[in-house]
Amino acid sequence: MTNRKVVSDDGHGRQEVSVTQVGRWRFGPFKGTFTVNLAVTQDRKHGTVDFKLVPAHGGFMKNFTGSWTVAPYNEDSLDELVRYPGRHWGPIHGFKKAIHHLEEAVGVKHPEGSLVQLRQCVAPSILPPPPFDKMLRKITTAQVRLVMEDLLAEAERRNAERRQKGGSGDPQALESHVRKLQ
Repeated sequence: MTNRKVVSDDGHGRQEVSVTQVGRWRFGPFKGTFTVNLAVTQDRKHGTVDFKLVPAHGGFMKNFTGSWTVAPYNEDSLDELVRYPGRHWGPIHGFKKAIHHLEEAVGVKHPEGSLVQLRQCVAPSILPPPPFDKMLRKITTAQVRLVMEDLLAEAERRNAERRQKGGSGDPQALESHVRKLQ
């Protein structure tokens, strides 16, 4: 991250932040960098982070918006995750079923933990023609995978640190972890 500026803070866990970040991408022999300016709204009380691309003239991205939601791991949060308007099942209905099978296999019902959900919309300024459209999908998929791997690694690092200290720690004290994309 190259720049992070708190634009507003209500003193109750809600902040608006301006973030400038340089990302790196690589696909086979091709590689490059790009700068992203984001408007971020963090709400610790509700466990959400919303982000939106600040439009730049001539930028690579037309749209880059999304949200992170952190919820306690329980039946209600699983139901919310698989809810699909107008239907009794959604595209990830099988996910909930798989979680229940896993819980039965390990003999633990709703272990202590959190569900983290990322929703995002990515649209380039210019839609590349085939086969470059597939290359762009692979690049964006790889970036999301790296973010998720970073999230898991950071969660494990912090859990190990908490276990060494012999306590559960203060979840409000946890701040976001950002890794340079390679």
